[in-house]
Amino acid sequence: MKIIALSALGFFLLLPGFAEAQQQPWGYREYKDDFDDKRSTSASARTGGYQYNNDFYVSFLCTDGKVRFDIGADTLINSKGNTFNFTFRVDDKPTKTISLKTFHNSGEGGYTYDDVADIAGDILGGSKMRVRAVTWNNDYLDTTISLVASDENIRRVFQDCGITLPDAHTSSTNQTDPRDDFSFDQILQELLLNNGKKR
Repeated sequence: MKIIALSALGFFLLLPGFAEAQQQPWGYREYKDDFDDKRSTSASARTGGYQYNNDFYVSFLCTDGKVRFDIGADTLINSKGNTFNFTFRVDDKPTKTISLKTFHNSGEGGYTYDDVADIAGDILGGSKMRVRAVTWNNDYLDTTISLVASDENIRRVFQDCGITLPDAHTSSTNQTDPRDDFSFDQILQELLLNNGKKR
């Protein structure tokens, strides 16, 4: 009976969407081309088993002095060299949709060199990133990308390309109370003034 139960559990875990997707934190890697010794660096994160047991990754790549934004879905998005829509939302920030172009040798992912600093700026300071790639037949490839360790690794890749990213914007929910900037004497005076008014 135990063997049958374990077999049944294994079957259901293989079904799309049944097993929980595994989010991996951001990491930094260096590459060296075997033919021309050209070096490049990347910062990326991956979610495994998001759909149909496939992986979804998001990456920033510094190569030839330029930063490129990449995504890969491990399944066909569009034919090689064509464009597709990629939508993302970091925490409770506004949702954004950008156009990506599939790779010249693969239709399972895409890239852009446009506004990559703005994309990075949206990610910096965040905790999670909802992503969606829209395929050629209007199918949605959705998952969540963890933003753990994203700031330091993304900044490092941009620095490799000679670009310094600005500080992350703090959301309104995390803003400090203006009174935090008061000195101790100012706070004490405010308390004494309020106590005097109550008498």
